[in-house]
Amino acid sequence: MDQMDLYAINLVTYAMHEQMSMEELSALDQPDVYIVWKAKVLKNWKYVLSTSRADGRYYEATYNGEKQEWYLDIYEKVSNTCIPVGKK
Repeated sequence: MDQMDLYAINLVTYAMHEQMSMEELSALDQPDVYIVWKAKVLKNWKYVLSTSRADGRYYEATYNGEKQEWYLDIYEKVSNTCIPVGKK
């Protein structure tokens, strides 16, 4: 795992701790944060990350290489619907 991967994982870990109450934190074992997908284009990185928690959240970390800044977006799964295509 390289330095950018670790930074993205640490961003998610920090964000999780910021959103939790003291009660939730005391009951929490260190969650496993893992990289679902990543890509590098020119100087920029994009990560999609998730955790071992069953809270339906996923995280998008973006590194802007021009400005040397990270951005973190947090999403929650609202639904998962199957839409068949070309059914006979």
